[in-house]
Amino acid sequence: MRGRDREPYGSQWRDVLKYFGLISQLGLIMASAVALGLLLGLFLERKVGGGGAFVVLGILSGIGAGFFYVYRLLKSSGAI
Repeated sequence: MRGRDREPYGSQWRDVLKYFGLISQLGLIMASAVALGLLLGLFLERKVGGGGAFVVLGILSGIGAGFFYVYRLLKSSGAI
């Protein structure tokens, strides 16, 4: 009897944990993509020079890649 009482809460917690995991993945994907873009921009800036243009380009490409991978993750999880 005790298992039946807990079942509705178990399914709610399962959903909460599922979405918490999804939100965590979204944050990690965006942060790592922007960080990688920044590092690539800094590397190119040191090698070639350019007055900060490569850093800005690296950050923007990181943001673009992050949004792309977030879209793919949301699409594969069925959220959109």
